[in-house]
Amino acid sequence: MFKQFDEYNSQLFEQCPVGLVLCRTDGTLININSAYAAILGSTVPETLNLCDRQITPENYAVLDRSSLENLEKTGRYGPDEKELIHKDGHLVPVRISGLMIEQDGEQLIWSSVEDISYLRRAQQERQHTEEIMKQSETRYRSLVTATTQIVWASTPEGIYFELASWIAYTGQSLAEAENGGWLDALHPEDRDRTTQVWGAAVANRSLYETEYRIRGQDGNYRYFWVWGVPVLEEDGSVREWIGTCTDIHDRKLAETENQYLEKRYRSLVTATSQMVWITTPEGLQKADMSNWRAYTGQSVAESDGWGWIDAVHPDDRLHTAEVWSAAVANCSLYEVEYRVRAKDGTYRYFWVCGVPLLEEDGSIREWVGTCTDIHDRKVAEQTLQQSEERFRSLVTATSQIVWVCTAEGLAVSSEMLTWMAYTGKSAAEVEGWGWLDTIHPDDRDRTALVWNAAVVSQSLYQNEYRLRGKDGSYRHFAVCGAPVVQADGSILEWIGTCTDIHDRKVAEQTLQQSEERFRSLVTATSQIVWVCTAEGLAVSSEMLTWMAYTGKSAAEVEGWGWLDTIHPDDRDRTALVWNAAVVSQSLYQNEYRLRGKDGSYRHFAVCGAPVVQADGSIREWIGTCTDIHARKLAEAENQRLMNMLNHSSDAVIVRDFADKITHWSQGAERLYGWNSEEVKNQDIIHNLLQTIFPKPLEEIQTECLQQGTWEGELQHLTRDGRYIIVQSRWTMQLDASGQPCATLEIDTDITARKQAEVALRQLNQELETRVVERTAALQNTLAESLDY
Repeated sequence: MFKQFDEYNSQLFEQCPVGLVLCRTDGTLININSAYAAILGSTVPETLNLCDRQITPENYAVLDRSSLENLEKTGRYGPDEKELIHKDGHLVPVRISGLMIEQDGEQLIWSSVEDISYLRRAQQERQHTEEIMKQSETRYRSLVTATTQIVWASTPEGIYFELASWIAYTGQSLAEAENGGWLDALHPEDRDRTTQVWGAAVANRSLYETEYRIRGQDGNYRYFWVWGVPVLEEDGSVREWIGTCTDIHDRKLAETENQYLEKRYRSLVTATSQMVWITTPEGLQKADMSNWRAYTGQSVAESDGWGWIDAVHPDDRLHTAEVWSAAVANCSLYEVEYRVRAKDGTYRYFWVCGVPLLEEDGSIREWVGTCTDIHDRKVAEQTLQQSEERFRSLVTATSQIVWVCTAEGLAVSSEMLTWMAYTGKSAAEVEGWGWLDTIHPDDRDRTALVWNAAVVSQSLYQNEYRLRGKDGSYRHFAVCGAPVVQADGSILEWIGTCTDIHDRKVAEQTLQQSEERFRSLVTATSQIVWVCTAEGLAVSSEMLTWMAYTGKSAAEVEGWGWLDTIHPDDRDRTALVWNAAVVSQSLYQNEYRLRGKDGSYRHFAVCGAPVVQADGSIREWIGTCTDIHARKLAEAENQRLMNMLNHSSDAVIVRDFADKITHWSQGAERLYGWNSEEVKNQDIIHNLLQTIFPKPLEEIQTECLQQGTWEGELQHLTRDGRYIIVQSRWTMQLDASGQPCATLEIDTDITARKQAEVALRQLNQELETRVVERTAALQNTLAESLDY
């Protein structure tokens, strides 16, 4: 059919941004364009080899049959909304329209398919925004009705004479409102300005526009937008003025609230480790990314356009540019990981996510995204790969699993995609109560009991259990589910999440076996949010997480009371740093130990930022406390191990593959006479010690590389010129990828033992010589005696 199209129509077909499909009535694909293949994440040839059941979920069978019946009756169908199966398994929401055509006596279906993923995400974001606004509106009094327009008229000289609606709203009498008396109903702060603007409009016979606050008959003031025009006679003179006062109080409050929320959001962004970025629809950086520049040290000019990518690790730049360009081209979610260079020159891993913000016409207004520091997580993954569990597949750092159940508590397999991806179970195995089989046997009965109780009582479901992954291993998860309630109060379904807390649970078990077993651990999400006044005094009503962690009451936390829960050794320094930040109105960063409600202290990293008002004054301070106790303990443990090595009488030496010394213990200093600063990074250790080997060095290195260890006796020269003999043990060290990277050498001085062995051999030789001599003398004596 398409061979009959001219070149222009063919180009339109291929370049059309909407998916176009020609298929038979049984769903067999005849021809498609690239846009349709892109929706499914495949190429055109790959897609043409797919059948209808590979593309369409089973739950759309009824809708598809209905659409086909309607198509046969009317010759067209749609637009209908449904979901198609992407190549990677996720569902893509689309809008489909079609019509029946005839070709060579065969009935064919010509369809257009539009990806509406961005519309779904925009709808979700809009619903989320509406929920936030509903929560905020409870703080303010009920607003008056939207129709608040007041109509007025005045003489050419500006003297009001038609004030019926004004009187109805303000409660003034006609006598009170006439001859300028209406000004008494304005807010005192607005009267002078209003008089000047009105007088100027009357004098110039120009459009009258202003804003002021009017006192209603209930005594409350509300903002109004005031607009008036002169009604002109044929000769150009003013016959009268007519105008309206339109209630804009709700809009003013919303603007104020939006400014407040925006400032609070900016402060939270500053206080947390996330970097926020904004680009043009074409993907070019357009705003001053202050937190990006603060982290990377780039200037505005350096980060402008595509300049920001210079701060990305060279190995990550090409991939990042490809993913970003694809997201911009497809108007799709942007997700990627890359390493960012800080201004100190070090690289850290970041998880980057961006979404397009759409205009009402569907075009992209701009892109907004965040960069979240995941460096510690990446380092932890590399460490685990070196351990005995290196061959176990790790779940993604974002370990949350989403699940959906019916109102009766039965799993809906079509909504359990992340559960099935993690556990490796099929839809049939998960359906109903089948999901229980992947829970640890010791946790199943309790889980079923708690779940049934929540379903019966229609209350929040909270639990913890161990879940078996598709690799067969169990990990601890915190589970939370809530019922979705319909307007009539009935339960539509249950929606919940499983959050991976395995590392936290393992840490808790380890600490419970240690000397600190009796200390209660805070939850894995250890971040505490706090708010203070502009003067630096705690606001107890905004310190809920602080009070929950410390166990303190609102009265105990208020003002400077929060300092009482900080370790005595940290209080003076904390107060000093906090006061300095408040005085200089600068970013507050600190570390201190905080006492939990169980009486134990844990290390926290603290960051706070001031919320600045339009006039430059500080409205409040907002900050967070992040639990870094585990990191502090690890640092202390590393220091303890280093101290143990330094107290060893043996020489402990670490050298790289170029035989340069990277570690020189105190035992090595005592044995050889050189301190660590003198020998570190020496080109070749064996030149320094003038080592004498029992066999060629190349053979020793080959044996150590093949077997992982080598042991033998070496002869070394000390700093004071003494030759000593050591028992040397070499062990090959591997990097994160399992490749040799260094050699650990432990030398034990056996010079005295070797000297004793030499002396013993000499003594044995002397004894043997004396025995031979005396035996010969005795034989001679016996021979002489026999002669007599």
